[in-house]
Amino acid sequence: MAATEAQSEPCVDALLKHRADPNVVCCEYWPPLAIHAAAGGDNVNILRRLAAVTRRGLGSGEGEVSPVFFVLEKPEMLEVLLKEGFSLEAGWENWEYEDHYDAYTPLGLVLYNMVNDPALNHSRCMSLLMRAGAPLTEDCWRLSLSDPCVLDLLLAQRCEDQGKGPGARPLLSGEELEALVSAAEEDATEAGSWLPALLESGLDPNALLVPAFLEEAPSEALTYLLEMVDRSTLGRPLRDVLEQRQKMKTWTPPAHLEWVPSLFHLCRLWLRAHLGPDVLMRSPAVTQLPVPLLLHDHLLFADIKAPGDPHSGSPSD
Repeated sequence: MAATEAQSEPCVDALLKHRADPNVVCCEYWPPLAIHAAAGGDNVNILRRLAAVTRRGLGSGEGEVSPVFFVLEKPEMLEVLLKEGFSLEAGWENWEYEDHYDAYTPLGLVLYNMVNDPALNHSRCMSLLMRAGAPLTEDCWRLSLSDPCVLDLLLAQRCEDQGKGPGARPLLSGEELEALVSAAEEDATEAGSWLPALLESGLDPNALLVPAFLEEAPSEALTYLLEMVDRSTLGRPLRDVLEQRQKMKTWTPPAHLEWVPSLFHLCRLWLRAHLGPDVLMRSPAVTQLPVPLLLHDHLLFADIKAPGDPHSGSPSD
């Protein structure tokens, strides 16, 4: 422990060579093990040496924490620990970290840093955690939706991790989608800044057809979402929300937005349902269809005007 805290690489090497046990708890206060002290320092070589000989289940015992939590701002060290198999979640509840109301998971804390300290490059730490399987929890979505640049980086990484083409994995798990919808409901008033990025990445727009979102979404964002779905299938509660917004003049549907969509629109909805929004939006599937090139943008919903973009799209129906 003393050699590690002193960042003395020769001493650490000599002790390990003489079979010093790195799994012995050295003190009752932090850091309890040498690897925690190494993670708190700046010498990646010491961390690499200790990581190779420290037990992998660290963090699963009572009061233990994974050393990963100490390197969430140090990408090179984070990569070492994740490659060696140390958990990115074990013992999080035992770690005494600076309490941020907006972040309560390791990935959430990295995203918090990306939003609040953009001058430093935290995106590599985000990529490493996501590749290691860190889930997109509600705090992750809440922070990402607040910053379009961070959201773009997060979605790009997730799309890369999930792959493209017919073998692509779904963009989100069921729990991740539930977390996103919850965060979207809270941030519905700012939907114009993040809704297009989500849908272009393969999110099923039907997931956001919930009263809380339709009640608060800005007029442009609401129209954009409705142009992406089959409006004829909306249930009575959702229609009530839309009719109330029209009555209160908080949403004015464009003239081309009919309750019963055109056959042209229904055809592309069928294609999206058949392929899945992930494959349709994140693969070259459309280019392989025997349809004219001029229809490609329509089939990808690219003809629909995105909120705040005067140059994108045109009436879809």
